[in-house]
Amino acid sequence: MYNLGLQYANGEGVAKSDEEAAKWYRLAADKGFASAQCNLGHYYLHGRGVPQNFGEAVKLFEKGATKDHAMSLNNLGDCYETGKGVPQDFAKAAYYYRLAAEKGVTLAMMSLGNLLQEGKGVSENKTEAFQWFQKAADKGDERAKAKLVEWSEIFVATRATPFPNPVGAAKLPV
Repeated sequence: MYNLGLQYANGEGVAKSDEEAAKWYRLAADKGFASAQCNLGHYYLHGRGVPQNFGEAVKLFEKGATKDHAMSLNNLGDCYETGKGVPQDFAKAAYYYRLAAEKGVTLAMMSLGNLLQEGKGVSENKTEAFQWFQKAADKGDERAKAKLVEWSEIFVATRATPFPNPVGAAKLPV
C-alpha cells in the first residue's frame, strides 16, 4: 500500500496523482506504517491531494513519532516552531528537532542549530549550534555550509569568535 502511494506520488509506472497517493498512504497509515503516516501528514500540512488540515497533519506526525520515525519527529518540530496545528512552542520544537537530529535528519540539525543560536525555546548556545551546523554540513547540507561560511566571515572580519569557548572557534573554516 505504502509503495503504491510512493508510485502515485512520484509518477513511477502510473500517472502521477496526489489524490491517489494520499489514498494509498491513508490505507498504510491506518495499518500503523510510520512512513505512510509521515507522508500523509505532509500532504495534509500542504494540502496535497487532500484538503489542507494542520490538525490532521500533527496527529499523523504524532503517530509516526510514537514509532520513533525520524522525519515525523522533525515535522512535529516544524509544527511547534511555526504554530501550525498546535500552539507555537519553541521548547517543544527544540525537543522534537533534537530527537530527529540525533537520528541524522539534516533539516532537524539546521533547525535545532538555529533555535540554539537564537536562544528560542532553549538557552542560547552558539557552540552547540555550531556543532549541529557542522554535522549537517558534513552530511552535505548546503545551507549548513553557507551558515559556517557566514560565521567564518564574521570571525575573520571582527576577530571575535561567536563562541564563549574558543575551542568551537578553532573549527571555523577560514
